Amino acid sequence: MKTHNLLSKWKINQVMNLKKASFLLFLGLATLAGVEATTLKATDSTSNYSEEKPLDFTLKINDVPELPSITLVDDKLNIVAQFYGDTNQLKKQFENVFENATLIAEYNLRRMYLISPKK
Repeated sequence: MKTHNLLSKWKINQVMNLKKASFLLFLGLATLAGVEATTLKATDSTSNYSEEKPLDFTLKINDVPELPSITLVDDKLNIVAQFYGDTNQLKKQFENVFENATLIAEYNLRRMYLISPKK
């Protein structure tokens, strides 16, 4: 085989490989463009965001009771009394009740006192 024939066969093989790769690349890009064209709508990412309005609503909960400031419990942790309002003012107003009471829990400005049984 002559050198000229060998080089021409090599060039033909290279061109054929290039044609195959170009065809596959074109086919892939055409498929991708077709899929994008069918899935994108005017309301998707191409829409104008300035037309959208933010959500504005108010949530009203009427049936939820207010949490008590101070809760008094007995030795079996049964609720004896619940006080609503300012803790310091309640302690001054009901000073005789809190004389025998022991603070057992405090969380988020809510207090729970244990009332010792009367002897």
